Amino acid sequence: MDNSKFEIPSSLDDFIQHTPRRQITIAGKTGLITVNVDIEYQVPQHKPFLGGYKNRLTGQELHHVAGQTALLPHQKGLDRFIDKFHRSTQTQITAPSSAQTARDFGCQTPFYNQYIKDTYPTLKAKPYKLAEDELNERDMAARSIQRVTRGFFARQQVTEMKVQLQKEKEEMQAQADRVQKDLNDKRLEEINRRRNPRTAADFKKLYDELAAWHWKDTQAINEGNHTEEERKRLLQELLKKETELLHSIDKMKIKAKKLNTEENNLKKLETLAKKKVWQLDSGATVKVQTPTTSRAKELYNIYQTLQLTDVTPDKRIENLLILKQTVTQFDCPLTRDLITLIDREADLLNRGRSNSSLEGLRIRIKTLFLLFCMTPEFNPEAATLQKVPKNVTGVQ
Repeated sequence: MDNSKFEIPSSLDDFIQHTPRRQITIAGKTGLITVNVDIEYQVPQHKPFLGGYKNRLTGQELHHVAGQTALLPHQKGLDRFIDKFHRSTQTQITAPSSAQTARDFGCQTPFYNQYIKDTYPTLKAKPYKLAEDELNERDMAARSIQRVTRGFFARQQVTEMKVQLQKEKEEMQAQADRVQKDLNDKRLEEINRRRNPRTAADFKKLYDELAAWHWKDTQAINEGNHTEEERKRLLQELLKKETELLHSIDKMKIKAKKLNTEENNLKKLETLAKKKVWQLDSGATVKVQTPTTSRAKELYNIYQTLQLTDVTPDKRIENLLILKQTVTQFDCPLTRDLITLIDREADLLNRGRSNSSLEGLRIRIKTLFLLFCMTPEFNPEAATLQKVPKNVTGVQ
């Protein structure tokens, strides 16, 4: 395939309107055939206006050099034969693209109603400065920068130190508050141990303090300037006061024993009602609710309802009916006695008896039901709390 040579046009219009033609050789039936092919390029119908001048008389637009028509692909290298310094190069002809020069440009002619400034700014000489003065100014500027920078870092460091100091003060205050809180809690605990003793250590401390108080007052009476009759009278009053204090301690012992027994019973029932913890093959543990633990949980809930004192008679009768349905499933002397007591309390409640008159009856019902909960025949989980003799073989 051979390309035909282009003829150089004589003008720009001929150059742009020139249609390129190529000769292509193809194989036909009789042999090789040469065919002329005309190549047409479609260009946009409107050329963008990028600035220029318009003749008001003729209406012709003259565009800037940046808006010159770009060459088509088949015209590369032929622009050197065109006279570019001519007005025809600025005619309004559509172009596929535009170019932008590296520097600012403009094309504006003066007119009678338009003033174009063509003067240049006047340069005024400044005072002459020696190189030494310039160096001094730079040195002062550098010192100012260093001063401001050092001040910034110093203020930043001081701020950090203040924050750290405030943090340390807050930590020290928090520690002091914790120490004071511990002291107050310990003091309140000691006061509570004296007012409401629960353990043997609490009562031992009360007895020791009582003995120390008795010895101190006895010494004061014996060493005082008292007559024999007055000394005996004071010792007699001291003995009477000590007896009253011992009686108060005995009352607190009875109350503490009752509370401890009730607390231990609740802990036992709660232990029986806990879910079983099984270990899987993977090593993990899982909590499982078995039928026996469900039974223990049910009995534990019933026992808790029996401890409620601030309930209405209707609610108390409802709790007694639930208890009766639970124990009626078993026929034995224990359950028969329990059912009899339940019916008696329900009858007394229907008659309008007060809670204080029913206190003893309720204690008997609660005690028998606790015995019911601790029996393995009624609560299978209770077997885990039974003590087995160490020498099983020796038991007959």
